[in-house]
Amino acid sequence: PIIRFVETYKAIKKYQIKCVLVGTEEEKKYADRFMRYVRDCNNIINLIGKTDINSYFGIIARSEFVLSGDTSAAHIAASLNVPSICITGGWQYNRFFPYPDDICLNPPVICRSDQDCYGCNGKYSKSCRESIGRHECMKCLFEVESKRVIQEIENILGAR
Repeated sequence: PIIRFVETYKAIKKYQIKCVLVGTEEEKKYADRFMRYVRDCNNIINLIGKTDINSYFGIIARSEFVLSGDTSAAHIAASLNVPSICITGGWQYNRFFPYPDDICLNPPVICRSDQDCYGCNGKYSKSCRESIGRHECMKCLFEVESKRVIQEIENILGAR
């Protein structure tokens, strides 16, 4: 959910790193909400709906790290050996993430919240459907805590 990304951004703002938002035009409403909640946007570059595939790869290649959901950004970062953190739900866990140990040098760190419905393949439980109604995301995503994501980012930044 957007609020978790806001919490994460506010916690890592002290590192004075640039935050680059990328995505499709359809995701603009989420970026706009993120920007409204953050308020202090001096370190944010909003490129939602403004990149083509070449610039998208270029932005990821030049990133210190990538934070994303279960999207192409995490896979591209892994292929380019860029540290990444992937927030993923359980509806198709083990289908795309996590990677087998021998597939790449720098696989994404997976942040997830174990739920009894993991592997549901989109056959959402009642509690999951209620979470979608309340939080605009599945329960397994909503339950991923910002502090875990922040810790993983700090681990990456500490290794630099």
